[in-house]
Amino acid sequence: MISGGSLILNLTHLHSSQSYFSDKLIEVKVTSPPKHGTVGFVSRPEIPIQTFPYKALQEAKIAYTHDGSETTEDAFTVVAVAHLEEQTSRRLSQPHAIRINIVSTNDQVPSVVNNTGTWVWLGGATPITNTMLGKGARERKQYANDSFAVCVQQLSR
Repeated sequence: MISGGSLILNLTHLHSSQSYFSDKLIEVKVTSPPKHGTVGFVSRPEIPIQTFPYKALQEAKIAYTHDGSETTEDAFTVVAVAHLEEQTSRRLSQPHAIRINIVSTNDQVPSVVNNTGTWVWLGGATPITNTMLGKGARERKQYANDSFAVCVQQLSR
């Protein structure tokens, strides 16, 4: 998933490995929340939830939303709750870790730190080096091999 985005959770992320329990699952509890995002309903992803109906997972109404931080992975732990009709009690599954891989994006706005007097004609192209961008030596070194595109547009008056 992309940094700052959402991933809709469904049965590919969490399902019963034993067919006996598949129709007896009633809810899912988040026992260890994600560190870099939230688990919530698709309709209100910014509000974290600790428990949700298993039916909501089946209907793809639950989402993990990343907080946009510069992280490449996150994880949270859940347990499923089953109701057994022959017993009056509920059974909890073993804890299950859901791991999320995050594709980080360099969404920091670059700034020109050295006015080199470079001119670019409308529709033209010119190289802009990493020494022209960034706030200091650390950023220039960190993004030395990154490439990006600049779109030059005519200013409206």
